[in-house]
Amino acid sequence: TRTLGAKPIILSPEEHDRHAAILEHLPEALAGVLAQIGENLVHPEVAGNAWSDLVRTAGSDPEILTHVFLNNRDEVVSALDDLIFHLVKLKGTVEAEQYEALLDFFEASRKAKAARER
Repeated sequence: TRTLGAKPIILSPEEHDRHAAILEHLPEALAGVLAQIGENLVHPEVAGNAWSDLVRTAGSDPEILTHVFLNNRDEVVSALDDLIFHLVKLKGTVEAEQYEALLDFFEASRKAKAARER
């Protein structure tokens, strides 16, 4: 495994399921939602790299994804709850035109991404 560049880690089944729900299943759900939201836009050519990057996995096998989501249902639901909480908070920040809070959100996002890449 190491010769292929992989870094083996040991997780409990519960840890594995939580990580999989957040790092794999939630992005699949987001890709699907974004693809459906943008499906009927008149000018899809306006999309930039962010859109293409985010919806790339929306073309994954629906049957496999259905099995994966239902087999890890509790953690997928928990991850979706976390996402909804943060989206509602972000929505409120934008609606209230809270410049500093929005700036803080994007700065925290950038720091979280950078920390993950170390």
